[in-house]
Amino acid sequence: HPLDQATLIDPDDILEAEQTVEAATVVGNPKIVWDYIRKLHDLGHVAALKTAAAFYFIKKKWDDSETKGVFQSDEDFLREASAETQYSVQTIEKYVKVWQYAILDAPKKYTALLMGKDMNSLLLIATASKTDELDAPKWKALANAPDGRSVREVLGQERTSSASRLEIAIDTNTGQLFCRRADGNFRAFGMMDVNSKNQDIQAAIERILQNSHIYGI
Repeated sequence: HPLDQATLIDPDDILEAEQTVEAATVVGNPKIVWDYIRKLHDLGHVAALKTAAAFYFIKKKWDDSETKGVFQSDEDFLREASAETQYSVQTIEKYVKVWQYAILDAPKKYTALLMGKDMNSLLLIATASKTDELDAPKWKALANAPDGRSVREVLGQERTSSASRLEIAIDTNTGQLFCRRADGNFRAFGMMDVNSKNQDIQAAIERILQNSHIYGI
């Protein structure tokens, strides 16, 4: 399929993340979840969704007065999660935000379609969802949006395209950068080290993507 086309995800494929958190809760050992998240690193889009789900569900347990004690830790969730998984605090917060607001808060009939969006698009959707900007027609339009640019258009963040406008996109799994005119084909031209475990590099890439019109594919 085209580089900028969304993929279809079976929500059942993501269940193991919640099941892993439940298993860790039963035995009172968060290390089970941290190990699970580390193993998902660099494994592509489905793994990124599982990572988001795992971070969300263990944070929910961590914040719940009835289950927090099970993990026998007085450490702040974000500090411990970051130390144990090597994800930056900012990245963890974004994963939690994506799962809570772009997946769980979405109408259930659109879950599979939304899971197929790249993580940058899901973050935009989550931000809009968190501030109650999404009504039923917008959720439907977002679910059916075929690419990151279409998501931005639904959210009012993208000007109408023209044949002369240059688009820049990034493969969120590999960091490969692409460019094209609106009526042309993608051309690869560079890379971002999106899989780096260095927190400064992660933060720098996140800032670039947040403040630019580079969209994920």
